[in-house]
Amino acid sequence: MSQIACKELLEALRPVVTDCGARALKAFYAQQLGQTVSGKAAIDEDIETRLHAVVTKLTPTYGFLAEECPAFHRPPAASETRYWLIDPNDGTRPFQQGYRGPSVSIALIEDGLPILGIVYAYAARCGQGDYFEWSDDTALRRNGLYVQWQQACPVALVSNNAELRHDGYQQRVTPLRYQPAPGIAYRLALLAAGRGLIALSLGRPRDLDIAGGHALLIGAGLELYDANGQPVRYTYDQSRIQSTVIGGSLRDCQPILNRLTKDYVKTSAVRPPWYVAPKLGETVQNYEVLDRLSGAVVGCLIADSLMQNTALLDCLDQTSWAHDVGQLGQVGGHLVSNLTALLDKPAPEELPHTNPGVISMLPRLLGTPHSEFAAWLSTQDTEVQQFGHWLGHLLYPQSFERKENEIFDELESAVNGAVSFVDGLGLAQEHGVSDRRLLWIATYLGANFGRNALPESMVACLETCRPNTIDSTDRIYLTRPDILVERVLALGALHG
Repeated sequence: MSQIACKELLEALRPVVTDCGARALKAFYAQQLGQTVSGKAAIDEDIETRLHAVVTKLTPTYGFLAEECPAFHRPPAASETRYWLIDPNDGTRPFQQGYRGPSVSIALIEDGLPILGIVYAYAARCGQGDYFEWSDDTALRRNGLYVQWQQACPVALVSNNAELRHDGYQQRVTPLRYQPAPGIAYRLALLAAGRGLIALSLGRPRDLDIAGGHALLIGAGLELYDANGQPVRYTYDQSRIQSTVIGGSLRDCQPILNRLTKDYVKTSAVRPPWYVAPKLGETVQNYEVLDRLSGAVVGCLIADSLMQNTALLDCLDQTSWAHDVGQLGQVGGHLVSNLTALLDKPAPEELPHTNPGVISMLPRLLGTPHSEFAAWLSTQDTEVQQFGHWLGHLLYPQSFERKENEIFDELESAVNGAVSFVDGLGLAQEHGVSDRRLLWIATYLGANFGRNALPESMVACLETCRPNTIDSTDRIYLTRPDILVERVLALGALHG
């Protein structure tokens, strides 16, 4: 039997993988607080069974290495050199903890190298999903669009639990900032799309875990290395467990590999002040609502960075923007503190920071039923009331009527016709918006375009931790804004 073109296999697998992702997402939302976190989930076997049936029908002579069902193992037929490596749910433990990065990971191996790869993080991007694919006869694509390679963000994509060992990870990846992400397959996929310079796993990943993401790296002109600095290769008869893998260019990976050979002090797990974890039973299934509300928060934080360094307005669409900012400023820090306070004590009488505008208004809009928010809004000064009605109508037009207001009508007119978040900020700059009105504009634009439409270079500077070059006890980061927003939404705003 002649070998099938990889491009044809990608097209045949796309609807199947999408359906498997939908099933996994349904199982993800069905989880409840208090369940056992075992690293094994029933959906894993279900997905592997479906994928095994499809690839067997498409390529009956190819080999197959299974994770969940050993009975599916089969070597390649005589004179055949191809076999499948499939992880039906890479990151099952984070899946059971409520993190949105687990993925369906598929690779086709020939002569030791992946020639096809699919990674589908079905719950990522606020539940909208993140689909990556590549083969040796077609270019790398993300969500159907060809990846346009640009200068990568100066970020190391690391273990999901890196925040709990913040100092240790900073020692290993400095001078890069780091971003935690669950599942090595998704980390490698994000790396291939330019979301970082390197991706790292110290958790003894297996061939099944890494092969799909490795394929995507090849599509991006990058490589995956083992702890000895050697490119990872695959053999059907010798499925390995790696002590460490690191993806990227050799130039970027080599300094980190050299550092990993040293005896670093193992830091004990410590929960930093910016750490926020998901909570089962509080996941939001409406991805559009979560996307727009997360966009409002992240948009406000981006404006906070711009107000600290207004020169950044001149390079909004350049990747160099991500090199210049990172730590939250006073407005962003107070906003995050208020959001976090709502998690500890729902709808407290007083938030830690009651500065006017977005700092006090936005957390209450997200975290209380609409009737309670409206009652609170009526007790605030005129400016907060007007901004609350303006943003409330944008986010919840059926619950908040539009009220004419000269200031906010002018601001909306200033960015009218913007085709993107960055374009809207540029229009605001042309209209001379550079004071606290920039916070309103960016919050409005973030809510209008959604979190997933915000430039990754901007978001990367907010979602990552910098190396600790200055002794400071009050550093505030927000490495997972979507989780924080999702937790706050569960307090009541969605049910208003």
